[in-house]
Amino acid sequence: MVNWEAVSAVGQGIGAIAVVISLVYLALQVRQNTRAIRAATYQEVMETALTFSVAVASDAATALAFHRGIAGADLTPGEEAQFTYLFHAWLRVAENGHFHFQNGMLDEEVWNGWLETARAMLGGPGGRQMWERARPRLRSSFRDFVEREVIPSAGPESTKRMLGSLASR
Repeated sequence: MVNWEAVSAVGQGIGAIAVVISLVYLALQVRQNTRAIRAATYQEVMETALTFSVAVASDAATALAFHRGIAGADLTPGEEAQFTYLFHAWLRVAENGHFHFQNGMLDEEVWNGWLETARAMLGGPGGRQMWERARPRLRSSFRDFVEREVIPSAGPESTKRMLGSLASR
């Protein structure tokens, strides 16, 4: 005669093992998916930054106008327009990076490099002036972060590290 209680107990044990295996598999899949999302986010953020850098560097006059703008040099109306649009574009790139960093999709090592760039951009008088003009149009969490963590440590030495001799023009 078959002991149905024993068969039921074995079945429940096998079911419990199957549930544990399924949960382990699911956890591995979630972890792999999170890595894939982080990698895609990193790629997207870096491509955006590279696109910005190429836009600035593709023309010597534009690059010089941007750097002179950060340094606070006198600009022609055309140079001022270039600087304004490029600085606002850079702020949006930085704001996007901050959003991804806040949400755990950009690692701290990458973000720290971005912070140094932000200190350089906001360390010059022109960069600081442009920040004041642009800040109302940015996300409050980004504004607060920049004013708490970036601006207090941004200064001419940060700008000089990035721009070299162009920082004083």
